[in-house]
Amino acid sequence: MKNIQLFYGVLCIALICSSSCEKEVDLSDRLDIYGEKIVVFGFISPQEDTIKINVSKSFNRADQLGLEDTLLDDLLVKDAKVTIEGNGLRKELSYNPVRKKYMLPGTEFPIKEGQMYTLEVIVDGFQKVTAETTIPSMNTTILEPKFFSGGTYQTENVFFQIGDIPDQENYYIVFATDTYETSDGPSDGTERAISFGINSDMLDNFYSEISDEIYPSPKFLTDKRSPDGIIDFYGKALFTRNEGQKMRIKTYLYTVDKLYYDFHKLLSEYNPNHPFYEPSNFRSNVTNGIGVFSGYQLFEQSNVVVVQ
Repeated sequence: MKNIQLFYGVLCIALICSSSCEKEVDLSDRLDIYGEKIVVFGFISPQEDTIKINVSKSFNRADQLGLEDTLLDDLLVKDAKVTIEGNGLRKELSYNPVRKKYMLPGTEFPIKEGQMYTLEVIVDGFQKVTAETTIPSMNTTILEPKFFSGGTYQTENVFFQIGDIPDQENYYIVFATDTYETSDGPSDGTERAISFGINSDMLDNFYSEISDEIYPSPKFLTDKRSPDGIIDFYGKALFTRNEGQKMRIKTYLYTVDKLYYDFHKLLSEYNPNHPFYEPSNFRSNVTNGIGVFSGYQLFEQSNVVVVQ
């Protein structure tokens, strides 16, 4: 399954060093980011073919200005013992020197909805690092997108709606793309990002495996303003506008927990070069370390929509 992934490697490390971190398990416990810590990031899903975990070391905040000169290999931990446990299984991940992550095929360790998983990382000279996450329910209700007036010759406004999962607090992240459609299918197969306006200048923060191109920021949504169970939002598609033109719109709906939502929203806003940027706290659910271990569900839907 094609999957949009958030690009967070160096950015996560920089974010940690520019932020003060609070542990989710104990908000009163301030992490001393001046000391070296094990940094763990992993986001698992039933829709992923491979479990991937990043393990590295933090570095002194005083060295932040020299981040570009810091050798990433010096920060990566390549000899850790990384294991994941859940569903009555316990498996060890292997380090992949090309991807620079610890990896495990999903066929050997299936991730299931509603199940809790425990990650354990052991590095010589450090305390054992652990984290837990529970996979959220999947939202599969995406109403058909619609074009509406207000666009220009090269843009078109798009109206989106998703149905909310009832009787629980929900957090969503949405990407969308468009492609020209012909009677024989997509004209060239090129997927262009639909912009949602908010944080659209943070192009460096998100990476897509769909076409190996940088995409604009996604739309972050909660169900706090959906009393009727429907969440509305808008986007802008970029293409040469012709009435009657058919466009294929793909919507990628991530159902996530609050920790995943808060962290990636903070990541999307990270811009230390902006004159008014102020570092923000992020919550870590990693015991004896820093980072985020969380789960998500991804649902994809494709619709052919006619330009009116």
